[in-house]
Amino acid sequence: LPPALNPGDGRSARLLRHAVAGPLRFTLKHYSPMFEQGEHEHPHAVIDLVVGGHGRGRYGVAERVSQPGAVEFFGARVGHTFRSGAVGIRTLHMSFDPSLAPPACADVHAPRAFGLLCQVLERLVDNAGGDSDLESLGLELVGCLRQADPFRVGGQGG
Repeated sequence: LPPALNPGDGRSARLLRHAVAGPLRFTLKHYSPMFEQGEHEHPHAVIDLVVGGHGRGRYGVAERVSQPGAVEFFGARVGHTFRSGAVGIRTLHMSFDPSLAPPACADVHAPRAFGLLCQVLERLVDNAGGDSDLESLGLELVGCLRQADPFRVGGQGG
């Protein structure tokens, strides 16, 4: 079995694949049904692709619903909560230093990012492609980030 994300509780989440490429970290994770994370934040920024399942949570002050195919951006040091749905949720995360993102970034160009994330997922699952392939794809993903739109709240990709 893949290692548990939290060694003290292998029932909550499982790390299915993992790779580091330059300044980027890629993880494919599965969270168990009704897995719940209370208020927390991360020192790094994240672009996520929901591969399967669903969940919901709060990011900053906005409600987020995560469903298959959703591409989401989570900025560094922003408080958030999460609860997976009845079948759990499987996600591909790309985390990176927030200094790589544009200033005041709050959104991701989802159609472009979706295709790039699918390529990353394929390489992770098949263990194909080298670190340079993943790093190139990841840096293209960072290029999908957009500055905040003052007329949109919640940072949902579109």
